[in-house]
Amino acid sequence: MGEPAPLKTIAERSRLDLQAAEAELATMVAEGQVILLGTGQSPLAGSATPAISAGGWRMLAARMAETLEEYHAQFPLRPGIAREEFKNAYRATTNGRPSCSTSWLRGRPRGRCS
Repeated sequence: MGEPAPLKTIAERSRLDLQAAEAELATMVAEGQVILLGTGQSPLAGSATPAISAGGWRMLAARMAETLEEYHAQFPLRPGIAREEFKNAYRATTNGRPSCSTSWLRGRPRGRCS
């Protein structure tokens, strides 16, 4: 499973019991290790709110910046890339592969996705 993913899915795939997954997610959000892409509803472990690891976020931002740099190098006189064109170009850079798995929740290994 790739990132971002719904918190509920992350909790289920972590193989932690619901209470432990809730505590881990809350701690990781508070420490900035997990970034919520929306408003997290309580309980976090049951929420459909998408989340991404900090490492996954850095990778996503780097790929998006690379896509924009390539566009501006190819079309220097254009003011910017159209939203749909950017989405399509970005999807092409990921090749549909997940950037990380939910294994970062179990044991909280650092740097796995960076």
